[in-house]
Parts: sequence; structure tokens; C-alpha cells
Amino acid sequence: MTNVSSSSAMTALRSALRRVPGAETAGRKVLQKLLYQVPCSERPLVSIIIPVYGHWKETFACLKAVAETAGNIPYEIIAVDDCSPDSTGKKLDRIIGLRVVHMPKNGGFIRACNTGLQYARGEIVIYLNNDTEVNPGWLLPIVERLKDPTIGLVGARLVYADGTSVSYTHLTL
Repeated sequence: MTNVSSSSAMTALRSALRRVPGAETAGRKVLQKLLYQVPCSERPLVSIIIPVYGHWKETFACLKAVAETAGNIPYEIIAVDDCSPDSTGKKLDRIIGLRVVHMPKNGGFIRACNTGLQYARGEIVIYLNNDTEVNPGWLLPIVERLKDPTIGLVGARLVYADGTSVSYTHLTL
């Protein structure tokens, strides 16, 4: 995740705005409203859906971790704001590249998941809780496993803050 104010795009935009009288001040106001930028592929292989109900700090940490560790796989991140009671929804709108869906009313976790799925463009769909912090290289093993036509579902190894973990290694349907 890159801070928009330090990107090369910002430098180019500021340069262009200086050439138009009054535009630099107006442009500065717009740019101050933007928080960050996350990658978003035009043709994603993976759609990462994150249902959100408040908890901006955790949500932002999740988005940052995904953006910094997903690697070169084409993906999109869809944040589904389930009528957050705080300013989380407005802050999500300020992240360039993030696809934000605002629920018209609070529908709960499952409805937010299903709503996000309606907007997904990827062949592979991954759901993350908004307090998830993924590790470097996390996405590639998921994509690789799903190339096997006998595998239709992949689960994560959950590691808790105290270092203990839960792993679902085998499931037969």
C-alpha cells in the first residue's frame, strides 16, 4: 500500500496543476482527501472480499498487509461496508484502487459476503475478515493449490497473537 502523497503520480499531477491558474489549490484539496492506494487489476484472477463493520484501525492494517504481501498475482480488493457506525466507510472511499461497496442497511456478515461476491470479477474468490493480517507470499500457495482440478476450496492456517495456530488440513465432502 503506497501513500499517495509520495507516489510519482502525485508529482506528475502537481506539475500539471501548476500550469492551470487556480487548479493547484483545488487539486491540493482533492489530494488531501485521498488516503492510500492499493493495487487493482483490470482483469483480476483473484477477488479478495473483506466485509467491514467499523474497526478502521484493523481494517486499514488488513488492507495494508494484503497490498504489501500479495505479490504479482492480478487481484482486486472489494471492501463491503456493512453500514459501519463510525467513519470507516468514508475512509474506505479515500483509498485509490479499492473497490468499495456500501450496503444500504446493516445486513450482517453473511449478507456482506454475498454482496461482495456479486461485485467480484476474479476466477478465485477469497474472503478475509477485516482483522486479518496476512503474511508475505500468502496468495501464491492458494492460487497454486486451486490449479488442481480436484481442489475446490482452500482454507488458511490461522495463527493467533499468542503464536498458537489452528490448521484445517483435510476435509472430504
